[in-house]
Amino acid sequence: MAHHVCPQVGRQGSHLLRVTATGLLRFGHSWAAVHALHTVRPSAAHPTGRFLLTLIPKAYAGTGVQAVYPGP
Repeated sequence: MAHHVCPQVGRQGSHLLRVTATGLLRFGHSWAAVHALHTVRPSAAHPTGRFLLTLIPKAYAGTGVQAVYPGP
């Protein structure tokens, strides 16, 4: 599975909130990655966002999400 950083998101991830799920899909992100990114975005219930548990945290580098490897 190829992983890309969307140019709208940028290296710092500061524009993550401006990119829609459809925009990420159109850029070529997998549905699983788009779903994960959408789920961990800040919301009223989680103003600072949520952690993303993943076996490949590097795949989310530059997106602004807090990707965490669940292992030791």
